[in-house]
Amino acid sequence: MGCFLVMLISSIILAFLLFQGCESISEERFLKLAKIVENQNSRISDMENKIHEQDVHIKRLNERLKYMEIKLKKTKLKYNKSDSWSSKALGFHGRHSVYQNKDSTIKESHNVEHKEPLVRNKYDVNTRQRLLVQPTVNSKIGFYAYMSQNEDNPSKHHTIIFDVQKTNVGNGYNPFSGLFTAPKDGLYAFSTCITMG
Repeated sequence: MGCFLVMLISSIILAFLLFQGCESISEERFLKLAKIVENQNSRISDMENKIHEQDVHIKRLNERLKYMEIKLKKTKLKYNKSDSWSSKALGFHGRHSVYQNKDSTIKESHNVEHKEPLVRNKYDVNTRQRLLVQPTVNSKIGFYAYMSQNEDNPSKHHTIIFDVQKTNVGNGYNPFSGLFTAPKDGLYAFSTCITMG
């Protein structure tokens, strides 16, 4: 009976320890789950704040887009009025419009009714054509010039004028002032050799 009593007490102690262990394990799991839920609630709150900020930003962008569309319409109207005025001044009556295709290509449409322009003098038609032609600049620009005589005693800030002009493509070099004016934007290189004796 002593052995039985020891086994009974041992099994009671073992059951108690198991019960305590399960209780501590479930309490530990509960604390972990509570922490996970707390983290998720924090993330959800952050995401809701971001969504709200993005909604406000989208509303501002939509308002800005509407403003820009209105401004564009006003500009188009102003442009069409000025274009209509200039074409009427040149003797044409019609419309000029810009529209966008489905494939996002912008096309211009000129609906011009050709009426006989009022010819005030014999040069009126040529003047109209000259006003519409854009000036063209040669794509190649360069000049080669040199001095035919020695320059005696050049002073400070003295402009050296090359009097013999071999090449002046693009008419950038002025042989009277000695200045080179770039006829269009770009990169220019200059090379010179001056010897003083």
